[in-house]
Amino acid sequence: SLTVDEALNLTVTAATAVTPKGAAMRVSAIGVSNPNGDLTLGRDGAANTITVKADAGTYTGAETGESWAEANGFVQYGPITISGDTTLNVSAQGMAPGAGSTVSLAEAKAIGINGSSTGAVKLGGLTGTISAQGGTVNTGGMVFADATAGGIDLRGSLTSDSTDLTVTATGGTAAAGATNADVRATASGLVQRNDNKGTGSDKLTVTGPATLHVTAIGGGYEGTGSAGKSSAVATGI
Repeated sequence: SLTVDEALNLTVTAATAVTPKGAAMRVSAIGVSNPNGDLTLGRDGAANTITVKADAGTYTGAETGESWAEANGFVQYGPITISGDTTLNVSAQGMAPGAGSTVSLAEAKAIGINGSSTGAVKLGGLTGTISAQGGTVNTGGMVFADATAGGIDLRGSLTSDSTDLTVTATGGTAAAGATNADVRATASGLVQRNDNKGTGSDKLTVTGPATLHVTAIGGGYEGTGSAGKSSAVATGI
């Protein structure tokens, strides 16, 4: 287990700009993860700030570029307790092609708290902005510039003094050269997956105000590009 009895101010950025070989790229940024035990952060009265950004950048390689940009504020494998008020800013930006280059995959995903176990998450006040922006594709065939954003995605229980989250997913762009691009957007405020099969251990408790602003904006096309699938799905809880 790990205990940090002070305010937490953390900034994590993963980015790439140029990949000359055109290999598939995964750009991943994680603020806090606890694969090896319990995690206790902050203290009463503290102001915690966690900023996480994944940016696939501009591709200038000779081969066709492919990328996944994913940012997670927390990846939870066991119990997490955060005392004090926490501000969580998580963003993911899909890839864009540079001059003379082509991109076939430019997806982006951002999750505030991503739960991978049935452990409990206990928070003070949580305020957050989570956003995912699909990139730009500009070649034919099956091409994707989808965006997925989620505030809290858990398999265990969550207890929070207050929650105020703004979650936005914006689909990407089908540029000239794209003939049937997917530029979909999916946004969710709170997802609880109930892996405990009715045992009662999957519970959401918010003792103070709870506010969710969830927006999904489907992508589009520019110039002679064609977006075959553009959709927007937003879910609060």
